[in-house]
Amino acid sequence: MKTKLKRNDAGLTLLEVMIASGILAVGMVLLMGSVLSVASTTALTEQRAVSTTYIASVMEELDGRSLEDVLTYWPPQLGAVGPEDRVQILAYDTYGYGIPLPLGGMSTGEPGTDGTPTEIDVSAYAGMFRSPLQIEVTLQRMDSSGRILTVKSSKFIEVQ
Repeated sequence: MKTKLKRNDAGLTLLEVMIASGILAVGMVLLMGSVLSVASTTALTEQRAVSTTYIASVMEELDGRSLEDVLTYWPPQLGAVGPEDRVQILAYDTYGYGIPLPLGGMSTGEPGTDGTPTEIDVSAYAGMFRSPLQIEVTLQRMDSSGRILTVKSSKFIEVQ
């Protein structure tokens, strides 16, 4: 006579538990990776927004100024722009060459002791530019992980 062994259907085998644990572990790793990716993307988006706002404010300050004011313009220092960040402003002359601003920086490289740009005679440069004047502002920032973010904007402005 043959005896039939009954299988206990009430529990799980060790193999089933191990497979379920493996699937759960892979799912958790993928979930944590996506959370870290979202956090990194959010930080990058925030830096881009701050940089774009800064560039827009510089462009707005330049619009409607006299040619002399534009050529001697020093960009403002904002709290969001760190010491390792670089701001470059170019004014394009009649031949399409980008001239770095401020022109006062060509002789001294620094503002005067009172914080205003060193006085220079910009009348010698006035013939090189026409209205509307093309201005390009570039901001380079380095994030905490060492990646460089570059935001650039260009605009034609009417100078008086």
